[in-house]
Amino acid sequence: MSLKETLTAMKQESIATKPPELVGPLLEETDTLVRTGIADKAIKIGEALPEFTLPDVKGSMVSSKELLKNMTDKIKLDILSDVVCPWCIIGYKRLESVILQMGIEDRVEIEWHPFELNPHMPPEGEEIVGHMSGKYGMTRAVSLQNLGNMAQLGEEAGFKLDFFDGMKMVNTRDVHILLDYAKSHGLQTQLKLRLFEAFFSERKDVSDRKVLAGELDAVGLDVEKGLAALKDEGARERIQIQENYWLGMGISSVPTMVLNQSGFLRGAQGIDTYKMVLTGLMNKKEKILM
Repeated sequence: MSLKETLTAMKQESIATKPPELVGPLLEETDTLVRTGIADKAIKIGEALPEFTLPDVKGSMVSSKELLKNMTDKIKLDILSDVVCPWCIIGYKRLESVILQMGIEDRVEIEWHPFELNPHMPPEGEEIVGHMSGKYGMTRAVSLQNLGNMAQLGEEAGFKLDFFDGMKMVNTRDVHILLDYAKSHGLQTQLKLRLFEAFFSERKDVSDRKVLAGELDAVGLDVEKGLAALKDEGARERIQIQENYWLGMGISSVPTMVLNQSGFLRGAQGIDTYKMVLTGLMNKKEKILM
């Protein structure tokens, strides 16, 4: 993807996802780069670019050179998942191990997007084995066998999936609101992983706001502001809009990973697949930077 195409894609993403007060300055500068053809003429990152600054998603001012370097030097992985999805954490832990093996932690940017496995789950939740039997038409014996298999795969990936007697599937709308809040403070992945662990490894009910308050505090987020977001109808509506967007893109299961805004990878893949995909994306990036 050329720099012009990258800038145009970022423009569209900004309109859809970024706060209104940040969109205006970003669109103005992006339009200038695309209209004048400067983006196409940039042979090296930052070369021949006009000097300007604009706010990033955190409100900090960044230079044009740094903006374009980040846009072209990093692999962007947009991951749709739910914190009560065992395959989501299995897939992520495999992906994480490959990123560490390849030594590209500073070259990969991950953003999490909302997907509710059970958007109509009642507040009291539903016992997990009965839930699986009803939703997927499994017998109790098959459901238990599948849970055991997933626990083994989780262990192999370095994550504890503790499927205990009486465990419940719960509603996760509040979780996704808080992950959106955490994203604005640069702590989205930290909170996401903390919630995965709370639900699957520590037998915590992540639909309980007292539990959520504790997890916000655990990753260094402002508990009062986080809980206030749960009472904000606008924040709740934003999650619904995002979920509808991805459903409209044909995504109906998780985990699903969007690769540099240009392709999808569905399901929890094996380590070899993740390595192949990341290697291919890295090679494409190197060509752009040449």
